[in-house]
Amino acid sequence: MFARAAAIASVPVMREGTALDAIDSRIIHCKGALARLKELERVVRLLTDSMAGNSAERTIIPLMSYVLALCQGPLFGVSPTLRKRYELLSQMRLVKLTEVNAAASLGAVDLWSRWPADEDDASAVRSKFYDETLHGRILEHLLHTTRNCHALYQRRHKLLLAERDACRTAETQEWNDLYSLAVDDFLVPSEITLGLELAVLITDRDTDTTDMAYQKLNIQVLGMLLEYFNGVAMPTINQYYLELQRAVRNKGINQNNILTSLPFWAHTLHRIFAMLLRAKYLLDIIQSVLRLAYLPNKTHFSHPTVQLASPNLYLFRNVLEKLDEICCGTTVLSARVTEYISPFLQQGVTHRLTYDKVVHLYKEAVRPTVSSLTEAIDLMSNLLKSWEASCSAEHISRLQTLSEDDVSTLSAVEDKFLIDKSLYEEGQKRKQENKKSPAANSTSKKQAVTLQRRPSNRIVSTNASPLRQQVIANGEKRISTAPPMRRRSLSLQRVSPSPDPDANRRSNSLQFSSTNQILLQSSVREALSRYQSRHANIERPLSTPPGTFPYHAFASSMVDEESRRIASLSLAEGNGPAAIKVMANMASEYEDTSRESSLSGCCNYQTYANQVLAQPQLAGSFPTVPLVKKVRFTGVPPPTEDEDPKPKRKGWYKKPAVLHYPTPSQSMIQKNKQRHEGYVFRTSLREQQREKHKQPGRRFAAFLDHVKDTNTLSGHKAGKIKSKLTR
Repeated sequence: MFARAAAIASVPVMREGTALDAIDSRIIHCKGALARLKELERVVRLLTDSMAGNSAERTIIPLMSYVLALCQGPLFGVSPTLRKRYELLSQMRLVKLTEVNAAASLGAVDLWSRWPADEDDASAVRSKFYDETLHGRILEHLLHTTRNCHALYQRRHKLLLAERDACRTAETQEWNDLYSLAVDDFLVPSEITLGLELAVLITDRDTDTTDMAYQKLNIQVLGMLLEYFNGVAMPTINQYYLELQRAVRNKGINQNNILTSLPFWAHTLHRIFAMLLRAKYLLDIIQSVLRLAYLPNKTHFSHPTVQLASPNLYLFRNVLEKLDEICCGTTVLSARVTEYISPFLQQGVTHRLTYDKVVHLYKEAVRPTVSSLTEAIDLMSNLLKSWEASCSAEHISRLQTLSEDDVSTLSAVEDKFLIDKSLYEEGQKRKQENKKSPAANSTSKKQAVTLQRRPSNRIVSTNASPLRQQVIANGEKRISTAPPMRRRSLSLQRVSPSPDPDANRRSNSLQFSSTNQILLQSSVREALSRYQSRHANIERPLSTPPGTFPYHAFASSMVDEESRRIASLSLAEGNGPAAIKVMANMASEYEDTSRESSLSGCCNYQTYANQVLAQPQLAGSFPTVPLVKKVRFTGVPPPTEDEDPKPKRKGWYKKPAVLHYPTPSQSMIQKNKQRHEGYVFRTSLREQQREKHKQPGRRFAAFLDHVKDTNTLSGHKAGKIKSKLTR
């Protein structure tokens, strides 16, 4: 008993997660079957009422073969007799109307699907397809079989609910509250409702029952079913599949947080089982529909004229080979998913909700099932495209000039096959390359565009000025611009101020720098304007070649003159010394640069000016900035040295006390954790007290004295309080 409890405790079970046992699985299957049978009974009644108003001029015939195909799956598996009757009805054969009174049991239901040998004679199938009397009797027998099966499932459902309540009394109420919300999106029998649209209106039997009309009717049915699968059935399955995929791939996150992010995470196993059961129903329905469409028209699809009309003959022949395996062979599309969900229905099987269990079900059951379902829908889509092309008006007009035994027709078919094969292989190869390196392809495209655009920035025009040519020859220094949302000041090297910079200034230090920066911007702007005006007034001699124009002396004189003007600027009263010092340093720097190289000095001067002028906030606020001293708040002086002391050493800080002691080793920490002790209590209180009192013989003397003193004090206080109350 203790070993079993320890084993259960070692399994990382999700908090408040619901385990999935055989009773839950059978309840899910039983509830889905009851909903389908109820909807089927309603559809059969409506189809019977629609046939009641038939006349010689207007006849409505339900397509019972396709209606019965929508009932394929483990729906009638509750009784072998009812299962056999359903198979006979699918062959358009009548059955007995005696009621089956099988004893209700809690055993597993047969989930395997079996298809009888359908007729492949097109004329015989077409004659039954338009038989009004036969379809009316099939509806009557199907209604009786449906009611009988519904009664058996109701008795089975009651027994399962009673068994569940007896086994899990504590979780019954929670299960009843969340059960319908957790799995109902996979149990809605919406495909049964399509039976109301599966009917044909006959107004003229000579034109409405021809071979071409029969093929067009099958094409319409396939198109409607394909639209339903892609638009209604698959989105629900794909959505939950993607949610499971994200949960499985997020390995670095906490496993509990991953599972709790799923919808109805406490019933994750129930939802997975319901989704797999829903996928099995869809796979069985698709296989039944493909058998009805392929077997009677197998000869038609192999006709050379039909193959010439296909968009891709190589793909069409591959589709025909797969259809031959599915419809004429022993291949069952739902065989794999049936093997996965059958163990869930076995008695005594319980699956606990763990992260590893969800990952295992996703990899072994969910992913292969969704892949098989997608491939089956694609197979139906490819068949529909080729079939529509063979029945188009353009192809019908071509049939008058083509013959089946004509040598030119057969050679054209082979030529089309070779061409379509090469095109198909090239397309598949291109898709594989795109899947392998999508990032590399996108990067190469971006790099190609960049390489095409880069040389345009370095193009040297013959009409450019000599100064520009010299700058390009020496190598222009590029200035990287910041994004427009975050403008940077190149002089202050910090983020641009807020829309109201005056309110955010803390002390007088930033006021000086901001004022100096504003004056520097204005002076540089004026200097550049004068420089540009002088440069525009100077006329270059016609006899001087472009490469020998004396710009060096002109640039040197301009830099010297403007530097002296900037150095002579002064601020308002009270701020003058700081501003004059900054401006003088700038002037001396520009003078030294101009004396070394006049041309490079001019370029550096323009570059620095552009950097300074790249601050629209300061430049725009220059006329409105008052030159007054700011404080933090009204009536509060600037911070003193006691409040904000300056560091005495550069890069020096006081070492925290915790850094003086070495950290304990990991093994010691783990050892103390296992003993449920902290690192501080590595010495017991007994040893401390014994060393303190130096009495090895008395172990608990000091400890008992301490307890005695504590009790005495507490008793003394209690006596005082009692005496006050008794006064």
